[in-house]
Amino acid sequence: MSLDPVVFYINGFLKEAETQHLLAVTEDKFLDSMVYLPNGTSVVDKRYRTSKSAMIPHSDPVARCLDTRMKSLLGNIQHEGTEQLQLVRYGVGEEFVLHNDWLNNPRHARDPGGTERAYNRLASLFVYLEDDCVGGETYFPQVVSAAPTADGTKFSRTSNGEGLLVKPRRGNGVFWNTARMNGTGDERMYHSSLPVESGVKTGMNLFGLYFLDTPIAGQHNYDVDSQHSQFTT
Repeated sequence: MSLDPVVFYINGFLKEAETQHLLAVTEDKFLDSMVYLPNGTSVVDKRYRTSKSAMIPHSDPVARCLDTRMKSLLGNIQHEGTEQLQLVRYGVGEEFVLHNDWLNNPRHARDPGGTERAYNRLASLFVYLEDDCVGGETYFPQVVSAAPTADGTKFSRTSNGEGLLVKPRRGNGVFWNTARMNGTGDERMYHSSLPVESGVKTGMNLFGLYFLDTPIAGQHNYDVDSQHSQFTT
């Protein structure tokens, strides 16, 4: 859908059996979704995000397969970590306003060797699990390169030609780079989940990570203070 910034559509990222498994294991685990503030704290704030979320541990067999699948999308980039898989569910009128997945305040995770290291998000993948809804598109206001002849059943330009709309389609997903190659957040990748008009939308967030003590590619100067995102997923 776009080469600069990198945004592409994936058909059939999830198999039907995987979708059913993820929905089954989270059936009674959804809680109010949180937003992460610039100071790193997380809160429920329904002015900005009204969905519900459920986390799936890395030990889940399907989650392990999806971690591997996500890493394969990153190709030869040396960062192989992923955040814990997160499902999000939107009912009628629910939304997540404009935000960026890149973190103002890096978090910490253990690498495969067991060492705790600071990380940020390298790439985002959002996959749709339930699409029996009207509305609920994923909207990228600064991604404008979808062709006028794009498959309107999956993604399209907005009616005024400004921005990209990705429609919920079960099993399919949208992938984008959250960070630039110099290790700073790409502010062109602000996006929102538009309100669901009827029905229910369930999606899955999967975030690829990079550790701050290792360049994404080559050398860079990392300056977290230069970024201004207010809310993150």
